[in-house]
Amino acid sequence: MYTRRFLDLFRISSAVRGMFSSSGTGKLSELAKDGKPVLSLPESGDALYRLLCIAYPERSLETYSLAARNLDGIWAVHEAANKYLFIAVQELLEKMLEAPALVKTHSHRIFAIARLRGLRDLAEKAALCTLKSPVCPKGLAFPEMDLITASSMQSLYEFHHQCGPETTISSTQAKSWRMSYSPSKWTDAPYVWWGTHSHGAGCGATESTHDYIHPTPWFASHMKRLANSLRAIPAESTVEPGTINLVANEGLLVLACDMCSGRVDDELGDRARDLATEVKESNLRLVKQPGVLGF
Repeated sequence: MYTRRFLDLFRISSAVRGMFSSSGTGKLSELAKDGKPVLSLPESGDALYRLLCIAYPERSLETYSLAARNLDGIWAVHEAANKYLFIAVQELLEKMLEAPALVKTHSHRIFAIARLRGLRDLAEKAALCTLKSPVCPKGLAFPEMDLITASSMQSLYEFHHQCGPETTISSTQAKSWRMSYSPSKWTDAPYVWWGTHSHGAGCGATESTHDYIHPTPWFASHMKRLANSLRAIPAESTVEPGTINLVANEGLLVLACDMCSGRVDDELGDRARDLATEVKESNLRLVKQPGVLGF
């Protein structure tokens, strides 16, 4: 039985085969038990135990999953898998760490694990998920914080700060303002906040010099609140439909306007979906830039 298990390990890892192969120049090890050589390895017993439990193919590797309670020390298991050439185990661990539910719920911790192990793709996914929370969430603490360098975590915070202004500029001041005149390329009808006629008192867009039209005041205020929200939490979820609502006095003004009341929900929702797409694309461009996140 034990011979079969060793053969299984030899098949999985060429490094393990090498450890048990005599070079012909001397003894395999000074340590022995029951007449058999004993390998002395620097990794912790827990890391090696978990590595071997995953490596020994008693069942398909596809059945494995990783829960939050199993994250403690998982970086060391991955490190050992890499060192001893357990390639299948290494790939499996990376696949498990990339599970969307795990990355979304523990994004800062997954980022730290990814930086410890040099996993850029995983670090990027985790960094994008951290944008859905403030730059420094309260009570943020996990074991890997004592292992990761300060500069690594600083790169994550800098990424968050960069995404704030970037998404604000691209989504609420430039492209969005130009594109929001018409709800669809198939029609010339403007969004309700650009209309200059048939609005109620205190509502409607206003014309100015240089052929520029100022949108209805409630929409301008709405966009400013949107920009402030994006600076704090620069994720597409911040601007998805229904996330940022009109304040009380604006809502009353819209309801009192025959032009706005029947259209504003659908058209703000349409604009919000476009904004969410723009924010997502902006963040994806930034996270891929060289040097971002310390890679």
